[in-house]
Amino acid sequence: MKTMLAKVPWLEIALVATSISLTLQLFPAVGTALLDLVDIRNWSRTTWFVVNVGFVAVLLAVRFTPTVRVIGWYERVADAFRWRNRLSWQERAAFKAKLEERQLARELAAARKHQ
Repeated sequence: MKTMLAKVPWLEIALVATSISLTLQLFPAVGTALLDLVDIRNWSRTTWFVVNVGFVAVLLAVRFTPTVRVIGWYERVADAFRWRNRLSWQERAAFKAKLEERQLARELAAARKHQ
């Protein structure tokens, strides 16, 4: 059984980490500037305001993204049914047979995987 770790793009993560480390070694002033940016003791009120607005925007996005996805899903399903309703009864029967074949193939693949 595969774990979620197998799906992580380790090569890309290593490449990014290596690039960042090389940049910080070649340009030490960049590392110092980044530390100064992260040091919250030196932040102005404007910076705090922008960070808080960004944080609220992220929270709102997390809250409403599933709703937007569901709305998009409903539109795709409605389009699929509109397309299907334009078919003749023979085409509908062939379409249904294809769907049943796909479902059987999925079930067989799942059964083989669990053996």
